[in-house]
Amino acid sequence: MNFGKWVIKKLDQKNISQYRLEKEYSLAKGSVYRWAYDKNNPRLDSIVRTVIGISDYTGESLDALLLEAFQSTPEYKEVRHERE
Repeated sequence: MNFGKWVIKKLDQKNISQYRLEKEYSLAKGSVYRWAYDKNNPRLDSIVRTVIGISDYTGESLDALLLEAFQSTPEYKEVRHERE
């Protein structure tokens, strides 16, 4: 699972649309879809805004969600694997 698919999963759990997240948290239209399916990686500021939105919608801890979000990225998994 990549970051975009992780976002979609979290939004679906609360029945929140991608459009709503993008509009309320100043993300470009279609960002979540591109992250999930076009292999575009979000910038760090976009990741943080997205995770803040998910935290606001779900009530989950921002710190826990940030860690979960980063763990969903191939880059994090690769670095973690190299360090083990």
